[in-house]
Amino acid sequence: MGTLQEIPRSDWAELRDLYKKDWPRCVEGYCLLDTQISYPALAEVFNFKVYCPGGKMSNGFIGIIDFEKKYQQMHVCPLDDITPIEDALTHTDVIDWDRVVNVPSVNSEIKACVERFCKRANLKVIYDNKVHKYLLDKGFPVFDIDEKSPNNVCVGPVKPEFLDLVDCAWTFHDPEYTRRLFETFTKNGMSYVLYSTETNEPLSWIFHDEAGSFTHLYCVEEYRRNGYAEYITKIATNSLLKQGKYVLTHTLEKNKPAADLFTKLGFEEKGFVWWLQLSK
Repeated sequence: MGTLQEIPRSDWAELRDLYKKDWPRCVEGYCLLDTQISYPALAEVFNFKVYCPGGKMSNGFIGIIDFEKKYQQMHVCPLDDITPIEDALTHTDVIDWDRVVNVPSVNSEIKACVERFCKRANLKVIYDNKVHKYLLDKGFPVFDIDEKSPNNVCVGPVKPEFLDLVDCAWTFHDPEYTRRLFETFTKNGMSYVLYSTETNEPLSWIFHDEAGSFTHLYCVEEYRRNGYAEYITKIATNSLLKQGKYVLTHTLEKNKPAADLFTKLGFEEKGFVWWLQLSK
């Protein structure tokens, strides 16, 4: 089928639209490309590149993120048939297998493909996390945020003085690079924080990440059960809906409160996906 060949940014929109043909199975590929197109500065920070087997977009693509040399992330996005991608992985040199490689949001078909490849390439799957996937259609009506809105609050991006607080509260906090992630999202208008107008401190927050999914929905423990997480999620969702975006999110299998919230807001569960981490 040929090795992986880079697809120029000028062709990303055409490639993105191919992923509407098998919906919502291919939503991750669509949202990843759509987000990178909508926020062009992300491509520079994340060193995002798109590769298709044999240079043919009909073969699907692999998206590679190389974030400040801290980690490498491989987005595996097939179309009709995963075979071209699986064959190309065997012959590619665009992925540095001497480093840990993260493989996010893969369905059971892609997971099996990656596991077969790892067996041939003598790689270990050192992290395997199962998560729920939820999706809200871009035609969903925006939420009435004035109805039952909390008192004495305001909304804005993450302020620099609170970046460490936000970073350290994340389940996947890493002192080497995650603070820079949230700083990047904030600079690109992808952070939503609910602040107290009395103390000016953050109460709850949510981010839109480089792959087009919500991430790090959090409410400070002492302020929980006040509807803050729901309110900031509605704000962030409205922002994307007004841009004509699909709204994608994931929750850890054990995170029932988040799953219940997204269901309450009208998100449709689209099954499970897995986050994998590969290493020699």
